[in-house]
Amino acid sequence: MRLFLSILIMLLSFSCNNVEKENNVIDSMGFDIDVLKKSIILNGDVSAYEILSTKFIKREKYLDILPLSFVMAIEHNHSEAYYDVFYFLYNSNSNLCVDYDLSCLDAQTKKLALKYLKLGIDNGDEACSNVVLDFYDEGKYYPVKEIYSDVKLINMAKLNVNKL
Repeated sequence: MRLFLSILIMLLSFSCNNVEKENNVIDSMGFDIDVLKKSIILNGDVSAYEILSTKFIKREKYLDILPLSFVMAIEHNHSEAYYDVFYFLYNSNSNLCVDYDLSCLDAQTKKLALKYLKLGIDNGDEACSNVVLDFYDEGKYYPVKEIYSDVKLINMAKLNVNKL
């Protein structure tokens, strides 16, 4: 009985240590994830956002970084975050989008993704502009009428790309 209790205690201890390691907010590079998140939310810390978004993208944890992308875009007007919202919505779908026509997304998610793509262009983001210019054209393979029919949006995208 004593041996059984000892083994049980060791197993529980080992199990708790594994849970603590998974929930540990200090990553292998020494970054405190919670501190980075707080800095993003409160201060719009671009470098903290870039660190976390890179980490989550590498692990394909798009839905984990998506709320922070919304914060950076809406609250802190970080132009690259608009593209990130579009990209994370596009890539977080369990069916995995293959085409930029966004047909793999439900209507609400597609509408939200396109909204942030447009907002990115309005805020001068080059990545959003390139997506629109490269993929959304009435005669191309990925037509999305809400995009190619918006002349003002297309012109803004062209300006964003040519401003280099």
